[in-house]
Amino acid sequence: MLDFLYRTHNHNYAWELTPRERQVAELIARGYTNPQIAAELTITRETAKTHVSNILSKLGVRSRVDVRLMMTGRPVEWPS
Repeated sequence: MLDFLYRTHNHNYAWELTPRERQVAELIARGYTNPQIAAELTITRETAKTHVSNILSKLGVRSRVDVRLMMTGRPVEWPS
């Protein structure tokens, strides 16, 4: 799943996300909420929230839905 994300828009996102952020991105793609991510990775909810925020910023997307779409290979509607 991550391979598509890393190749999107001729850019290698693998270098922009930390290993932990990549784990969180996978969980976002599976539909996990912040509390579920925190429980799965044994981190606090606040840390999960921070990781999600960093992922959105680094990928230049607006929502978790956009992350999920990127991760599953569906096109993201980029603003013009």
